[in-house]
Order: sequence, then structure tokens, then C-alpha cells
Amino acid sequence: NIHWSVWPSILMCLLGGFCLAEINNVTVRLGDSIALLNAIFWSFHIVFISKLLKEFNFPLTIAAFQCLIGSILTFIPALITEEVIISNILLEYKEILYVGILSSGFAFLLQVFSQQNLGPAPVAIVFSLEGAIAAIAGWLILNQFLNEIKILGIMLIIIAVILSQILPIYKRV
Repeated sequence: NIHWSVWPSILMCLLGGFCLAEINNVTVRLGDSIALLNAIFWSFHIVFISKLLKEFNFPLTIAAFQCLIGSILTFIPALITEEVIISNILLEYKEILYVGILSSGFAFLLQVFSQQNLGPAPVAIVFSLEGAIAAIAGWLILNQFLNEIKILGIMLIIIAVILSQILPIYKRV
């Protein structure tokens, strides 16, 4: 069962994401469309992983196969659309290992382990922290400017995540 706190949390995350967006230019560009399509597929991914974990409780195996299938599905278009030169790939081996092991492998493993005890809706809410953390990191590392609206967006997302995790603990609420 989905706790009632999920729905206000989702709305708060959407509003927080809207506050984090650059509203000065509302032109929908190709990158925006691709990001929206990515979000749709990512939501299917979260639901699919949750269903797999309920059926087969093998998070390490699921994460490994997920990375293997992702590798295959990206390698095939690369062979078709790019000139694959092994010597050029070896020049970037550190970056490839970093992305493959940490950004993909370890991150997906953590995701699968975290989804063992959460439903898809709370997981999606927690993943909305990505935008808030990226905004804070951009401010700290890249000296990007955070105005009051963006700070409000960050706060809304953080509060939504906290509420979606704490309120279900109290069954009476």
C-alpha cells in the first residue's frame, strides 16, 4: 500500500524541480525532450527493478545483469554509428573504468539494495534528490549562483524526501 504522504511528497518534488529549472527560457529544446524521455524510461526502470526484487531477491545478480545488458545495448549502436578503435579506447581506460565501476556498477548496486526495502514511489521521491544535490554541488564546486527560488526548490525536495520516509513510520498519521 502506498502511504498518503507519497502524493504530497511527489507534488513537492515536482514543484521543487520546477523551482530549480531555469524558467527564463521555456523553449523546449532537443536536450529537454531527450531528458523527458529518459525520465519516463527511468521510472519504468525503478518499477521493473522493484518487481524483479519481489520475484527474485538477488540484488547483486540483478545489478550485475543490469550492467551487462546496459553494456551490450550501448555497444551495439556504437559499432553501427561509430568507428571503434581499440587503441583510442585504451587511451581513456581510466575514465571508462570510473564510469563502469563507480558511476554505473556501484551506483546501480546501491540502487538495487536500497529498493529491497522500499516501494517504487518512495524510491522515485528519493531519486529526486539528484537535482537538489546537483544544484548544491554546482554552487559549492562550480560557483554557480543559487537564488531564493532555487534554494526554495532544494528545500522543498529535501522536505518531501524526509516526509515520505518518516510519516509512514507512524502508522496513525
